[in-house]
Amino acid sequence: LLRAIQEKMIRPIGGNEAKAVDVRIVSATNRDLEEMTHKGGFREDLFYRLNVILIRTPSLKERDSDIELLANAFLKKFSKKMSSNIKSFSKEAMEALTHYSWPGNVRELENVIERAMTLESEDEIHLHSLPDAISRTAKVGSQIKEASLDAKNESTGEEIRLPAPDFSNGPID
Repeated sequence: LLRAIQEKMIRPIGGNEAKAVDVRIVSATNRDLEEMTHKGGFREDLFYRLNVILIRTPSLKERDSDIELLANAFLKKFSKKMSSNIKSFSKEAMEALTHYSWPGNVRELENVIERAMTLESEDEIHLHSLPDAISRTAKVGSQIKEASLDAKNESTGEEIRLPAPDFSNGPID
């Protein structure tokens, strides 16, 4: 592979002559190959041959403003495909979707919406139709809201507002 990329020539198995090839390699990974290369987990020579143009696509969790847009697009897609009357999400279901960490990115979101539409019996997707890992996110989120109520500083008696913890990496188990 290294030689084919570098010299743009290949020799077919069983062949005696090399043949010129004109190819472009497009590859994708969810791993940091540069870091892996420095740690010896990925071949440095292959990395530098492949790393001509790097396009970094942020994970879905890094684009959490896209979650609602994508969820609605998948809802529309599956409503048509399944001939379903489901047209929206409950507030709690959408909150759970936006707070979940999405380790499987867009594919996971698409599968979750398809699953929810299959299980849902009403005209909107509710929290009970989402996988437990996602619905737990909503429950943790509501507990945070309750925990971030006003409080008093015991030493001064001054009213303070407690900030809600950051659960951008998912709920705490």
